[in-house]
Amino acid sequence: MANFGIEMTEEARADLSCYIAFERKLIVSEVRKQLENHPNVETKNRKPLRDNPIASCELRVGKHRIFL
Repeated sequence: MANFGIEMTEEARADLSCYIAFERKLIVSEVRKQLENHPNVETKNRKPLRDNPIASCELRVGKHRIFL
């Protein structure tokens, strides 16, 4: 099984700093879980977005939406 690398931009790091530690850990662990092994597979919590200049897909983590 191939593992893919995940790079976080400085802007994403700054956005994460707005959350409490528990939420940051939850978001980061879910992003890793969803993207490290099968980043191109649609799941229940990961959906492609229609022609969006900001992101190509959305990942739902509880009440949070992460745009990838």
